[in-house]
Amino acid sequence: MDFGCSSFTWRTEDGRHLLGRTYDQFGDLTANRVISVPQGMPCAPGLHGEGAASGEYSYTGMAVLGFGEPILVDGVNSAGLMGALLHFPEYAVYEESADPGRTAVHPGRLLAWLFSQCASVEETVEALKGIALVDEPIQGKPLPAHYILSDKTGEAVIIEPEEGGLSIHRETIGVLTNSPDYRWQRTNLRNFVGVTNLPKAPRLSPGMRSGSSGSAWAAVPACRGTIPLLPALSAWLL
Repeated sequence: MDFGCSSFTWRTEDGRHLLGRTYDQFGDLTANRVISVPQGMPCAPGLHGEGAASGEYSYTGMAVLGFGEPILVDGVNSAGLMGALLHFPEYAVYEESADPGRTAVHPGRLLAWLFSQCASVEETVEALKGIALVDEPIQGKPLPAHYILSDKTGEAVIIEPEEGGLSIHRETIGVLTNSPDYRWQRTNLRNFVGVTNLPKAPRLSPGMRSGSSGSAWAAVPACRGTIPLLPALSAWLL
C-alpha cells in the first residue's frame, strides 16, 4: 500500500480542537468508504476478526475495505479522540509477535482498536503499553505507518513503530507527514522559521529592491511532495 498524506491539528476561535488530513486515496471508490461503528460492536485488532473485544465507544472514519477487517486511516470517536494513519515507508519497524500479556495489533487496525477502547490521549498512551504492532502483508506488501492522535484537550501525540518498540511523542507541534520520522520533521522546521503566511516588507539592496508579494513563502521548496507541505502548514498553524 503506497500513499502520501499529511495531517495537522488546530484550535478554533471558540476553543474547539480539530484534526484534519490530506488523503491520497488507495484503490478506487468502491474500496474507500466512510464507516460508522456503534458502541458495543466487537472490534478486532487483526485483519481476520481474531481477538475481538466489545467497543467502549462508537467511532466514524475513512476506511479501506477488501482486506478483511476495515483498515481505518482516520476518524473520531464518541469521546472526542481523533487521529490519522500516515504512510511511513523505510522507517516503520514492527515486532514479529506479541509477548504474553500484550495484544498483537495490525498497523491498519490500530486506530480502530484505540477508538473503540480509549477516550483520550492519556488513555491511548496507557493502552499502548499493552500493544505490539505486528504487520501482515497486504497484497504482498507491508503497511508501514505512523500515527497522530489528539483529543478535546488539544494535545497531539505521535506514535511511531521503531527498533525497540513504539516511540510515543507527547506535546508535539501537531503536524505530521510521511517519512522521515517525527524527530527529523521537527528538526527540519528550523530551516523554515522565517516562513509566514503574511507578506514581508520590501528589502533594499544596492541597485536592487525586492518585492513583497509572495516573498513570505520563498523558503518553501516548490514541489508536489508532502515534506514541503509540513513547514507551510506549521507556519500557518503556529
